[in-house]
Amino acid sequence: MTFLLLAFRNTDLAAIGDAFRSANLLYVPLVLLALILFLWTKTVRWALLLTPLLKISSAQLFPLTVTGYASNILLPAQLGELVRMYLVSNRCGLKAGPVLVTIVLERMFDFLTILVFVATLVPLVPNTPDVLVLAAKICGAIGAAILSGALLGAFRPQLLTRLFHITTSWLPASVSGPLNRQFEMAISGLQSLTSFRMLIALAGWSLVQWLLMGLCTWFAILAFDIDVPVSAAYVVLAVVVVGMTVPSSPGFFGTIQLCFTIGLGAYGVQAGLAIAASILFHAVVFVSVGLGGIYFARRMGYSAVELVRESETEAAASSPGDTP
Repeated sequence: MTFLLLAFRNTDLAAIGDAFRSANLLYVPLVLLALILFLWTKTVRWALLLTPLLKISSAQLFPLTVTGYASNILLPAQLGELVRMYLVSNRCGLKAGPVLVTIVLERMFDFLTILVFVATLVPLVPNTPDVLVLAAKICGAIGAAILSGALLGAFRPQLLTRLFHITTSWLPASVSGPLNRQFEMAISGLQSLTSFRMLIALAGWSLVQWLLMGLCTWFAILAFDIDVPVSAAYVVLAVVVVGMTVPSSPGFFGTIQLCFTIGLGAYGVQAGLAIAASILFHAVVFVSVGLGGIYFARRMGYSAVELVRESETEAAASSPGDTP
């Protein structure tokens, strides 16, 4: 609710209505196409990360990806990541810990890719807002920390395990023992990083993935004839990615709108137009991915409530306090 109030604060609601009346909705299919291609490339990259654990085709993994992504936009607290972890571990017979590590690695590559966009584009922004500088620092710090730990775990798993044991040595044995065993099992999900060829492939798919999501954003902006360079779409995207990491309401209502106003505001775009573009973008993503996730969940025999409940149970079963 806070983000929603901030987004619409001092915004002329009539301007939003006027923007939609003159919008070119022929761009909507292009937004949808770019979104579908984004989800497909996301699936291809995840299949690569899962390779040391499981050989699975992108076609088999795609319904699980869409269902998890839908859960992320329909549920609070990034529960979609637990849903994806549960679906793969349950349906493919894998331990939850290593699967969750591959999802963390996805986030690492996302942060690093967005950081590249920000570092490249921020100098081109006419009036760089402080939030973009902050976004670059956040992405860089998180990405560098995760990358360092991931590479250490991939190439020196024994060293990382030993360091982890040291950090948990002050805990009671009933906690540290299961925690250490879970950690040792989880780092097996890092093996995809030991291949230089795999690293290049992961970086390449990450770049393609976010270029496509940038196009998705760009087409939503073009629908309202907003006169900004294409780089503006990627600046907006960077703000959106950072904004979506902050705890928010289900569906990111208000968060997306605020991020669009901040990103496009750096180019002098009025808040009404920026919010109109964000609503179009948000509606296409929310409706198409939401319906797609519900459809695939039903095909797999899950209701939304069952899927969330089972995912939380799986996560709890893999928690440090439980014995294997």
